Amino acid sequence: MSFWFVWIGVVGIIISPPIDNYLDASMMRHMIIQMPLLIFMGYLASRRLINIDLSSINPYGLTGIIFFLGSLGFWMIPHSLDRTIISNWTDMLMHFNMLLAGFFLGKSIGLMPFILRTAISIYFVGMLLSVSIIYLNYFSLLCASYTLEQQKETGVMLFWFSIGLILWLIIVSARFMNSLEGLSKPGKNKSQDYNAI
Repeated sequence: MSFWFVWIGVVGIIISPPIDNYLDASMMRHMIIQMPLLIFMGYLASRRLINIDLSSINPYGLTGIIFFLGSLGFWMIPHSLDRTIISNWTDMLMHFNMLLAGFFLGKSIGLMPFILRTAISIYFVGMLLSVSIIYLNYFSLLCASYTLEQQKETGVMLFWFSIGLILWLIIVSARFMNSLEGLSKPGKNKSQDYNAI
């Protein structure tokens, strides 16, 4: 029960007017801090609500991951980002959508085979990297609510965030390949190793 009090408190702080206004004032804080934080809080909620089983409507986690990617892609569109600054209702909708996207992400990852999870991760990194390159190389304002300097700053942060994800994918893939190599060695308990993967 204490988890939910803390969870509600943290979400309340993130979306409270003073903090929300501070995060919204900068394109980088809006996209690199607030949105990932809300997704993470939704993800935590999904891991806590283990009794909710969505596997029947979420085969291999595809429905949930499509919802997650679609939601994130929508709010990264400059016009959508501008609307969250202009309209409080749109801003509230974005908050709820990011929490829900994080929830579906948490309910989908465990259902996905490793190869599919890796392919989706590569697509996700590619999407972030593409957005970062656009922000870095476009010399006109994409979001009317922010400055060109903030746009460039966001592009730089998205670029390095994408590089970090690429390194993480390499490490995870290397560990998976080592696990497969271990399965091929004689004397291994294969059923236990498969469960570990």
